[in-house]
Amino acid sequence: MILRLHNLTSDSKFTLEWSELSPDFQVQNQIRIKEGEKKRAFLTLEELRQVPDDTNTYKSIGRT
Repeated sequence: MILRLHNLTSDSKFTLEWSELSPDFQVQNQIRIKEGEKKRAFLTLEELRQVPDDTNTYKSIGRT
């Protein structure tokens, strides 16, 4: 019984510590996602610059 109570306390501490760190990880993940979107947009722009001006192009309206 004492061991179970100790484990429960350790788990509660872990959950509390994780919830305190979680916003930092969320922000880092959001930054990483935005950097990927930025790189994709840059590469797309570089490709489109090579296309002649009179070429018909279309913008995607769905998820990629």
